[in-house]
Amino acid sequence: MIFVALNAAAVELIGYSPDDTSGFWRYLNSATNIAIPIWGTWWCFNANGGKQGTQFLAKYLSIGFVAMLHFIMVLVIGIVAIVVLFALLAAIHPAAERGSDAMFTLFGMAWYVALYLYMARHIGDTVMPAAEEAAHA
Repeated sequence: MIFVALNAAAVELIGYSPDDTSGFWRYLNSATNIAIPIWGTWWCFNANGGKQGTQFLAKYLSIGFVAMLHFIMVLVIGIVAIVVLFALLAAIHPAAERGSDAMFTLFGMAWYVALYLYMARHIGDTVMPAAEEAAHA
């Protein structure tokens, strides 16, 4: 959990080094990009059975890798859709472009939460009841 938190924080801090832009949506995006992986990892850990769960790291990494491959396509399609939408809106009314930061942030948050919920569901599907696990041993 500490590794996930520090990794998320480091990635966010790197994003601020050459860029002086700030604002509510940037800070909200950074905060959620740190909080969601922490929450998601905790959620996945609990879906695996918590302290009684087995092979959490193997499940987390393998299911996470496959889930990320699936969700990258959703991310690409979503970003293209937002860009096209705001390009069309900006052609109609130039002030519409100001909402793009909010839309990208909200879409990114929803995407990230959905990714971890998907991972937790599949990790939970791999957990065997104790009686069944004893029978396999």
